[in-house]
Amino acid sequence: MWIAVIWYVVYWIKLLSQEKTTSPRINTNWADRNWWWTLDGWEFEEEVARIFRLNGYKAKVTKKTGDGGIDIIMYKDEEKYLVQCKHYQNEVPVEPVRALNGVREDFGADKLIMVASSGITKAGHEFLKNKPYFIVYDLEDIIGMGLRPLEEDDIIDAEAEVLEVKKLPNWD
Repeated sequence: MWIAVIWYVVYWIKLLSQEKTTSPRINTNWADRNWWWTLDGWEFEEEVARIFRLNGYKAKVTKKTGDGGIDIIMYKDEEKYLVQCKHYQNEVPVEPVRALNGVREDFGADKLIMVASSGITKAGHEFLKNKPYFIVYDLEDIIGMGLRPLEEDDIIDAEAEVLEVKKLPNWD
C-alpha cells in the first residue's frame, strides 16, 4: 500500500514540475524558418505578439483594418511601443519606415518597432540613424526571441491579450 502512495505522490510531483518547464505557451514551429513563410500577414502578427508576450510585454494585436498602420500596441516598463509587421520576402523599403516614424507622436509612443521578416533596405537604415527609439527586428531576431530560455519571472499567459495594463486605450 505504501508503495502505491509513494508512486502516486512522485507521479504528481513530476507532472506538476513539467508544467513549468514544458510550457504550452511556446510554439514548437517557431524554430522552423520555413513555417513562418506559411503564415499570412494576420497570423504572422499574432505569432509575433505571442513572442513579445513571452518576453514580458503586454501586447495587443490591432484590428485588421483601420489600425493606422499599427499592427501591435505593447507596454513594458511603463513604456508604450508601436509595432508594425512587414512579412515580406524582400527587404522593406524606406517609405513604411518613414510612415511608422511619422505616427509616433500621434499615438504617444515611447518606442517604435518594425518587424520586417527580410529586414529593411540600406535607405531605411540610413533614415534610422539618430533615432534610438526605433528598433528593427528581422525574422531571425523574432525566432531567437521565441526560443530563448525563459526565466521563471518571464512566464506569463501568452494567449492572454493584455495583462494589467495601465491607461489602456479603447480597442473597439
